[in-house]
Amino acid sequence: MNDTKQLILKTAIRLFLQKTFREVTMNEIVDATGLSKGAFYHYFTSKEELFLETVSNYVEGTMTMDWSRYSKSSLYDFFNDYMTNVSEKLKEFRIEFGNAYNINYYSLFFDAFKLSPEFREKLKLFQDAEKNAWKEIISLARKNGEITSPMTDEQIAQIFIYISDGVGISFIQEGKPEETMMTEIRSLWDNFYKQLHG
Repeated sequence: MNDTKQLILKTAIRLFLQKTFREVTMNEIVDATGLSKGAFYHYFTSKEELFLETVSNYVEGTMTMDWSRYSKSSLYDFFNDYMTNVSEKLKEFRIEFGNAYNINYYSLFFDAFKLSPEFREKLKLFQDAEKNAWKEIISLARKNGEITSPMTDEQIAQIFIYISDGVGISFIQEGKPEETMMTEIRSLWDNFYKQLHG
């Protein structure tokens, strides 16, 4: 991707994180890039096109996980590796965008859902990969005697995922600092994990 297009996408994602898709205007994005209208419109002809490519790039860059990097020695080690990786991604996010982890962060996804079935499919692939990675380590943990819960592997995977998703949304709604979000998720995961032994 060339530097000009990268500049446009980075500028757009910053603005879409500050305001909603509807609130940001093309003129505002053009002005913020410092490009002429002609140079800008060479790359993107509509706000919808720019928004979808921006969100798609953003999702691929920040939400995609390399699940093979996480420990397979135990469920406990797996979710601690997950925590470390997500904490690093949040730190990178703060460096890049400042305190932009707010309601507009989730608004990006809902607006993209409305505009593009392809985006919904892309996000579903990410979610399926996440659930499958959890189910795989949970199955191994069960075989190794690490967990003995009567819940299915899928149920356990869903609870781990839903805890993190729910805490993220709750922290935004309540205006709590995102720095403490991972501490809260870790505490809930640790306590849930302890319940899986009996």
